[in-house]
Formats: sequence, C-alpha cells, structure tokens
Amino acid sequence: MTIGFILRTIAEVAVVAFLIWGFLHEDKFIRFEDRLARIVAVNIRRIRHRRMLKKQGAVPAARLQKPMQTQTQKTAAPSVASQQTSASTKPISRPARRRRKKVSQSAA
Repeated sequence: MTIGFILRTIAEVAVVAFLIWGFLHEDKFIRFEDRLARIVAVNIRRIRHRRMLKKQGAVPAARLQKPMQTQTQKTAAPSVASQQTSASTKPISRPARRRRKKVSQSAA
C-alpha cells in the first residue's frame, strides 16, 4: 500500500460520510453552503479592492504598522507636530461587518 492510495481511500470515505450527513441534516448543510459562498464572495471582493488600492498607490489599513515607541515616548506628552503628522497618515478604513440575525429552527 502506498501513501497515495491510503490518502485517496481516506478522502473517499470522508466524502461518503459527508454525503450521508448532508442527506440527514439538509438544513444545516444548506446553511453551511450559504455561509461558505458568502465567505468566498467577501474574500474575492476584498482581493479586488486591495488590487485597486495597490494600482492607485494607496496602502490598505491592515498593512499599516504603528511605529515602535520607546519608554520615554510613552510617558512624554504628545507634541503638536506629532499630532499633525499622525492625522495626515490616517489609514484607510473598512466598513464594519454586519452580523446576520439568528432565526430559530421553528421559524425557518
């Protein structure tokens, strides 16, 4: 027995078990499919948005890093010049995620 044959057999057994579970729990499987499709769509949109920002020369908010602060900088009062520079390098904000309301099984 080779490793490839063992892995293929395990994958086939997992697919069959998943199909049986899908037939028995159809409502949960449909919710899983919808959630998976939504995740894929959001990630595709996010990738396209990042590519557009890269072409425009802007840096997405997730990639910006705060500069390291030393112990003396933490205790010192912020100066006006440092506040002005931090305001001009404000990161690009993303819209907040919306959560879907949970619907009870009896209502659906």
